[in-house]
Amino acid sequence: MNLPNLFTKFYLDKEKDIVVKIFRIILVPIMVIIPFLGITGTISGIPISWIIIDLIFILASITDKLDGYLARKNNQITTFGKFLDPLADKILVLAAMTMLVEMTKLPAWIPIIVLTREFMVSGYRLVAVEKGGKVIAASKWGKLKTDDNYLFEMLILETFQIGLSWECVLNKREAFKKAYNNFDLDKVCNYNDNKIKELESNPNIIRNKSKIKASINNAKIFKSIKEEYHSFYNYLKTFTNNKIIYERNKTTSSLSDKISKDLKKRGMKFVGSVIIYSYLQAIGIIYSHDKECFLYKKK
Repeated sequence: MNLPNLFTKFYLDKEKDIVVKIFRIILVPIMVIIPFLGITGTISGIPISWIIIDLIFILASITDKLDGYLARKNNQITTFGKFLDPLADKILVLAAMTMLVEMTKLPAWIPIIVLTREFMVSGYRLVAVEKGGKVIAASKWGKLKTDDNYLFEMLILETFQIGLSWECVLNKREAFKKAYNNFDLDKVCNYNDNKIKELESNPNIIRNKSKIKASINNAKIFKSIKEEYHSFYNYLKTFTNNKIIYERNKTTSSLSDKISKDLKKRGMKFVGSVIIYSYLQAIGIIYSHDKECFLYKKK
């Protein structure tokens, strides 16, 4: 079967996310051969070949977001997709790093460290497959995250989780991102009554008026904390001493009690200790991976 027919077969089978992953892998050898094509000339002092390489890398990076979106939208998260996605990412990043080393723009030790880390993670995944017969997809859940945009997004989603399962909320995550302007903090802080009515009428999200109003209120307090501590993560560090807590089989703790109490004092809503504990797990401050998980670590 030739390449166009292979793409058509995947497309007709609605494996659009797989097509995008394969396309990302195909872009890698194209990117690598550009320096050897003898392309001359510059634009604003930058070699045209470098510009082409940059554009190919940007295009490949965009497909990383696109295939994940298509998989979730069409409910087509497959075992093959779980395997292919991190593989495509590794090939792309390592190829780019190798080219930078070749052009003496990057020290060789950096890709060596990255490559070592990727081999270790891949090894864990192989062990997981050997023991449980299950391919583990690359995921951000439960890994330490310090980016304020991500911390804000998770706090908003936790607000809507009360009385529901995480699965229910996460299935609507893309819809929430669209409805909440990609969780742009400044925009959410400025939501007015018209925007509240718009959210209440949006069938793709959880249309609970109290939670919607609480999310806007919490956004304003999140922003004030961010301004006070220069980042929301810095605020959280005042409770954790910048440490990761390793524990499982709990729903609350003294840490979640303290943070919950302080956030309530500042005026946040729907931030009880159980919700905050779940939030701390989601952002990786509380490390609760089971022993069967390839990310499991002992203290």
